Amino acid sequence: MITVGTNAALTQIAREKAETGFTDHGLNVKETEALGVAIAGHFEFSGDPIVETFLAALVDANYHSFAETVKDAWEAEWRNATATRVGKGGV
Repeated sequence: MITVGTNAALTQIAREKAETGFTDHGLNVKETEALGVAIAGHFEFSGDPIVETFLAALVDANYHSFAETVKDAWEAEWRNATATRVGKGGV
């Protein structure tokens, strides 16, 4: 369930990540980049849940067509990666 404090919590996560998550603390990091780093870490750098989160955000913001384009591109990337691994004796 999403609560009213969600935006404030995400802002706090982004600020903390910007302050502690980068080796060069003098770096001017945008909130969006810091939040992206936090999301990637939360999902243990696994592409599927990261893309799924991105798609959900696009749909919530009414970017349905763009979300579909991103989804198609992601699925094509997976098909290509799987075909490459199979061709090299993987999977």
